[in-house]
Amino acid sequence: MTVQLRAATRDDAADMATLVNMAGEGLPRSLWARRADFGQDPMEIGIAQSRDDSGPFSWVNTTIAELSGDVAGLLISSAIGSEVTEMDSDTHPVYRPILRLENMALDTRCVHVLATQPNLRKMGIAEGLIAQVEKNPGKRGLSAIVADKNAAGRAFYEQQGYREVARLPMIHGDWQTPNTAWILFKKP
Repeated sequence: MTVQLRAATRDDAADMATLVNMAGEGLPRSLWARRADFGQDPMEIGIAQSRDDSGPFSWVNTTIAELSGDVAGLLISSAIGSEVTEMDSDTHPVYRPILRLENMALDTRCVHVLATQPNLRKMGIAEGLIAQVEKNPGKRGLSAIVADKNAAGRAFYEQQGYREVARLPMIHGDWQTPNTAWILFKKP
């Protein structure tokens, strides 16, 4: 079985939304539900967000891993600029610690989402995706933000040479999770 990496297209939006929600342990769906109309499936918001041409979770920022023509995983990354992102009253509280950590990772390329289909883990897909993004780091390397109870994710980044540089308490809102902190990892 050969894994092929390719740039995402708008047609990948449904797979993207599913994998983003899985990697985010339900947080994306919780946030999408706040934007959904009454009776609307929150995943429709995630799909629309994935189809959008802008924003960090856009298809434009996504690399897809395919196995036998099916989406096996994805990596979503974007450059964090050299200017601090200011927060205002419109910034959702759940995002505040994440933005604060991103502000500690200026001039890096941030891995926002790295996900592999559960039945395809431990096959080198994540390693292939991370190797692809490492070809285009920011001026100060790469970064990723991982939930503290995501032991597999934390171990993966450490095995790839990323090091923990900061952690901040999570703000849960209505998101039900055992996680208590976000951890910023960086790789020079």
